Amino acid sequence: MSKWAIGLLVLAGILVVAVFGLLRATGDGSSPEAPDAAPGAAPSSSEAPTPPTTAVATTATIPATPQHHVFEQDTTFTERLVLRPGDTVELRNGACLCFGPGGSADWQGTPTSTWSDDGRTQNLERDIEISGEGHIRFMNGAEPSEIRFVEIDLQPPQEIGKYPLHFHHAGDGVRGTIVEGVVIENSTNRAFVAHASHGITFKDTIAKDVVGSGYWWDPPEAYSRDRSSNSDDITYDHALTDGVETFPGEPGYRLSAFFLGPGTGNAIMDSVAMNVGGRKDSSGFHWPGRHHSQPLTWRFENNVAHDNVANGLFVWQNNRQEHIIEGYTGYANGNADIDHGAYQNSYDYRDVNIAPMQIHALGWSVAGGSIGAVTTLRHAREGSPVTFTDVAVGRLIINNTANNGDAPAEYIFTNSGLTFADVVIEGAVPGTRVTIDGETRTY
Repeated sequence: MSKWAIGLLVLAGILVVAVFGLLRATGDGSSPEAPDAAPGAAPSSSEAPTPPTTAVATTATIPATPQHHVFEQDTTFTERLVLRPGDTVELRNGACLCFGPGGSADWQGTPTSTWSDDGRTQNLERDIEISGEGHIRFMNGAEPSEIRFVEIDLQPPQEIGKYPLHFHHAGDGVRGTIVEGVVIENSTNRAFVAHASHGITFKDTIAKDVVGSGYWWDPPEAYSRDRSSNSDDITYDHALTDGVETFPGEPGYRLSAFFLGPGTGNAIMDSVAMNVGGRKDSSGFHWPGRHHSQPLTWRFENNVAHDNVANGLFVWQNNRQEHIIEGYTGYANGNADIDHGAYQNSYDYRDVNIAPMQIHALGWSVAGGSIGAVTTLRHAREGSPVTFTDVAVGRLIINNTANNGDAPAEYIFTNSGLTFADVVIEGAVPGTRVTIDGETRTY
């Protein structure tokens, strides 16, 4: 073969590699697409499926040498996408970096420190960066991923289903996924969303200055028994939310850092919620109301809420599910460190250290720790006593006539250090009973 022929063959090979690399980075312009929800599964009423409508990328890897990748249109990966230290990804025009059947992420940034136990010291720098005006979504058929030490600075459209890191109806296919050391900052939408997706662990993660919520997924319709939107076996382990603001035009009454949504086997531990905005019932940790028939029990251990506009922890439920709150500290929250409602439920607080506590619901208990002051507010109906055992209580303020309350209640304190001299009556419904170390007084 002549030298000219050999040269032409080499040039042709170079052109093929260049074209393949371009298609891998930007998509091939063809129409997709894998389905966004599991076959036969009804989409969430609050999050209609919005599948990408452009390129399907089937390439598996990005070179190990640092690369800058730009996606200007929705692109779906159906194999593994690899990112390594020094790599950057830019999403433009609201593009979706999506993962369909067979797709997964293998993103391995350099391990580094994340945040201090009170959340005030944070390291927001990572050596894999994803930025721009798009969003990331793992869909039905996606496989388990490893997303470690990545900085995500995305401003997606403020539309349902478009979040910086979103697992959408991925079901058990993503079970085993680990999201570790990831920072999501400056998001114009909710940050970490695992919706109808199971077995995902979020460890040493940070949601910094986001809109809507730090950690969240779509709940079902109010009072619905449909569980197709639930997520199971989600773990938040040493997860932080610092800074949550409301969507434009919304009051933010129940804005939260951690929305503890319906599902089974879910856990949150050693996590911090701070600087949540909103009004009235906003909070760091929120067990939602209007979903009383759904499984809402979380393993809750050693969590902290501070410097939130309204509440550290907010409960508004009516059910008999056994909730155990094992270790909780709240301070410097604008309204209450715990605001506990609604009418009657079964929460067992153990070893809480808080200042103000407001109570609306009946039938639950506190054991261990310390409470600066307990304020009783309106009870919607009569119910079982609220009990405080082996927990230091500074004051009891009875005001259950607030908001036209007319249901009496019973509060029982055992080995709390409280005396009747520490009981302040601002408004007691007739028949209200207080028992302190065996002595009962009726008001």
